[in-house]
Amino acid sequence: MRRRSVILASLVAGGLVVGFGGAPVLAADAAPAASAAPAPVRGAWLPAQELPGTSLASDAATNLDLVACAPGAECVTADDTLKFKTNADVPFLVSEKTAHWAKAQQIPGLAALAGKADNAAIHGLACPASGYCVAVGFYGSPATHAFVSQETKGAWGKPVQIPGLAALDTVGLGSADLVSCPSVGNCTVAGSYGNGSKDSPVLREYVASEAGGHWHDAIPVPGLDALADVADGGEAGVASLSCASAGDCALGGSYFVPPSPSGPGVRGLRHDAASARPATQFRQFARLGPATTAQATSVPEGAFVAAEVGGTWGDATTPAIPGLTSTGEAEVSSVACPAAGDCIAAGAYSDSASSNAGGGFYLTQNGTGWSTPTTSSTFAAESLVCPSVGNCTAAGGDVNNIAAAQREEGGVWGPPAELPGARGLAYKGKKASESAVLSLACPSAGNCSAAGLYATGSATNPTAVLNFLASDVNGTWQAVQVPPGLAALGTSGFGLFGNLACASPANCLTGGSYDVSGAHGGAGAFELTELPARSTGTLIGLSAGTVVYGKEQAGRVSVKVTAGLGFPPGRVVVWAGPKAVCAIALKSGQGSCLLTAKELGTGTYHLVARYSATAPYLQSTSAPKTLVVKK
Repeated sequence: MRRRSVILASLVAGGLVVGFGGAPVLAADAAPAASAAPAPVRGAWLPAQELPGTSLASDAATNLDLVACAPGAECVTADDTLKFKTNADVPFLVSEKTAHWAKAQQIPGLAALAGKADNAAIHGLACPASGYCVAVGFYGSPATHAFVSQETKGAWGKPVQIPGLAALDTVGLGSADLVSCPSVGNCTVAGSYGNGSKDSPVLREYVASEAGGHWHDAIPVPGLDALADVADGGEAGVASLSCASAGDCALGGSYFVPPSPSGPGVRGLRHDAASARPATQFRQFARLGPATTAQATSVPEGAFVAAEVGGTWGDATTPAIPGLTSTGEAEVSSVACPAAGDCIAAGAYSDSASSNAGGGFYLTQNGTGWSTPTTSSTFAAESLVCPSVGNCTAAGGDVNNIAAAQREEGGVWGPPAELPGARGLAYKGKKASESAVLSLACPSAGNCSAAGLYATGSATNPTAVLNFLASDVNGTWQAVQVPPGLAALGTSGFGLFGNLACASPANCLTGGSYDVSGAHGGAGAFELTELPARSTGTLIGLSAGTVVYGKEQAGRVSVKVTAGLGFPPGRVVVWAGPKAVCAIALKSGQGSCLLTAKELGTGTYHLVARYSATAPYLQSTSAPKTLVVKK
């Protein structure tokens, strides 16, 4: 199995920006569910739109980087505007709830700390409850410092440094990259710092925990320095962090060969603001696969995991992947902790940097240790989510480079399967050469939303890289779809996207940046909102049941489309058998039209009104209404 897409990996190495295209595909009506099963919640994605408060500018790239959603409540996005001329990076936050957006705002005081270079970024975001979120990142130039900012009752506080980190970060390379908050006032942050000499700094990873609203001192990830051999120039990166409760967390990632003196190392990529790519994007894309010369200085050589139990971190260890030799490579891409002491890590491996042979693996927590991994030669996960113990979903790609998913139910993993419709993805008549899910959110077991990429062309010359969306409804994956409306924003066929998060099943948010080619091109931020699909009912009424031929305009057709919530927008077409009589644009769910003279011959007709689906409202058809046209 080819462990990781060369096209998708090379995208990030080349700093390309990803675009999207396509038309909306709405979910069909659900089949009756068994009495024991919960009612399925189908979602409908609203058309993509520019992130409110932003606009495309030729001298700047605006990108939606991160999304976090409070359970059953609002979502918050972390975004940034990169100014190409000055290399300034200006982060901001926007809140959204059921497609209603608040005004964009900056973290108070962050701009002042960023300095004249405006060098600041938000790398991690978590929202354990409505009105309570935590953002982490870095600021400053040339030295960088990690920060934490907390939102309380909807108001963001000033950024503060993580206690104890200044003593560790003696050369000014601090950054907070990941945050997990199982409850308000209980968060854990993972990030990087540097020490040694400024000319030849040693880069290391740390963790810091908040308990009951009080932050404890940052500490190096135990055992990781020795595992990565950082004293001799090795590096490590935490790719995923998950906490089930305060003091019970797990993390995973990979350690790397020393960077080339002539090229940027892993941290060089992470802090290169000109790439307009946050750390999360590097971690999503930079997986294993046949190495090119350009990638040879930043290829992962080993995976690691570490667990915290009762507030104490165990040493980072390398999973003993069965059959993996000393020339093999591995990386943990995702960690999920549904309960204290019950964490799962997923990743991938290859036999060597130049080998296509390999696969994916899972391992489970055993105290502060870990089980022997179980492997698969046909599937590798990019994202893993576990709503409860023994009920997980993993998504990524399969041996055929097709987007796929695998589900654990009741503690038993089923076989991986390609997402329906993934093989049919195409762009401008060219069939996708590969696809993979890169971000996954599952508010409940068997109910997930996913975002991924598909590419056309070859590994060395991709002609397009575009987004797709997919939904798992009560354990059944629906056909993948391209994001509605995104093709109207981006025209280059390339772009970038952030992660995906859900407040509840089918109530999700994702986004990224779209790219516009041409003389007035640039990059702008877009958002995509998924809402639970709303059933509709359509009614039709006639001002008169009988009209005279040639004077049909004396008759008016009225329609009304109802839903349990809101007024369905869009239009209704009135039909007389196969003939469209008129089209009505709805206003507050209602509208009317006059019949056209001599459009219908004499006779009896059964008129029906058909409402076309407009996300999140589903289509519906009225009962027939009899119209008689007489001489």
